[in-house]
Amino acid sequence: MQLTAKMTSNPALIQKEKKAITMKFTYDFEVVKKEKPKKITSFDFIVGPYITNKRKFTEIDKNVKKPKGVIYPSEFKNKISSILKKFTIEEVKVLGHADSRGTELHNLGVGFDRATDFAKFLQAIDGFDRKNTFVDPKTKGEAPGNTKDEDNPSQRVVVIKISATAN
Repeated sequence: MQLTAKMTSNPALIQKEKKAITMKFTYDFEVVKKEKPKKITSFDFIVGPYITNKRKFTEIDKNVKKPKGVIYPSEFKNKISSILKKFTIEEVKVLGHADSRGTELHNLGVGFDRATDFAKFLQAIDGFDRKNTFVDPKTKGEAPGNTKDEDNPSQRVVVIKISATAN
């Protein structure tokens, strides 16, 4: 693109006569095409309940009644496999939760262990890309289905939040 401008010098006090100056400017620019924004679909899962044994923070506790809305890892694996066929995963947040027992620091450690273990479980699933997977430990009383019970199976879970776009 070329732009031409004609300018006249002013004020007359500085110069004895007005002079017309012609300048040419050349600009290079690129037209950026706007891409149609991708529609993000969200999937939320709660996996658990986990055992509270000090050496087995990441094992499923099948001795307690499974809380409403909570699925076992094998069920999750089937669900994520069907999602991977239809969607491209943009981001995954794995939130590890602990029950109300123990100190806040202890519970954060338990939540971190659960979330990290689950992230490793995700990496083993065919077609799952781990590059946008984030682990976030949570402390006591923050899990879905929270009650005031210290040993609450609905708090001993991993929450998975998935953002995906259609293939």
